[in-house]
Amino acid sequence: MAVVFVCYQQLENHVLNPLIMSKTVKVNPLLVLLAVLFGTSLGDWVGGVFGGFVAALLSIPVAAAIQVVLREIWTATAPDVPSGHQPPAAEVAGSPLPRRALS
Repeated sequence: MAVVFVCYQQLENHVLNPLIMSKTVKVNPLLVLLAVLFGTSLGDWVGGVFGGFVAALLSIPVAAAIQVVLREIWTATAPDVPSGHQPPAAEVAGSPLPRRALS
């Protein structure tokens, strides 16, 4: 029974939890796992066992917030497309939009 329980815990903690949390907050499962590992080790170092538990709980929302901030910075610093820019003819021909909407 102990072996089954340990196997279940490992499966849930290393596979199911990152997948469910990643879909909930729209963060990559690998980033969820790394955030929890980093948060737990940092919290354990700063605040002992209780600090590790609190940091593990806060690590996923912090990782999601960092991802949103980095995405906003990325889009804000992206180069602007000039207003007179016309797409190549191949893009216009393959476009799902009607021709009049592109001009």
